[in-house]
Amino acid sequence: MGWIGAQIESQGLYRSPNVTLKEISKVLSLTQRRISQVIKTRREDNTLAEYLNTKRQLEGCRLLVEQTNWTVDAVAHEAGFGGTTTSRTIFGNRFGMSPKQYREKKRLMD
Repeated sequence: MGWIGAQIESQGLYRSPNVTLKEISKVLSLTQRRISQVIKTRREDNTLAEYLNTKRQLEGCRLLVEQTNWTVDAVAHEAGFGGTTTSRTIFGNRFGMSPKQYREKKRLMD
C-alpha cells in the first residue's frame, strides 16, 4: 500500500468527499483494478471507500485536537466528509462517541 497510500495522503485526495476510484486512478496513473487489489490485499479496509473514511477519521481526530476553535462541522468538512451527519455516523461507529465527545475527552486527558 506504501506508494499508493502516500500519494493519496500527500495529495490530500481523501479530503474530497466525492472523490472516485476513477479520479484517483487518473491522478496516480494506475488502473482502478490495481488500486482496488492493493487496498483489498494490504489493508484491513477492504474497499477504497473504507480506506478513505479511515484517512478522514484520522484527519478529523487530529483537527479536533489541534483546532479547538473550529466547529465540529468545520472539522468534518476539512477532513473530507460529505456532511456532518456522515462524519458523526462514521466517527461513532469507530470510536463509540461523537466528534464533540472525542474532543472533550482528549482535552481532559491533556
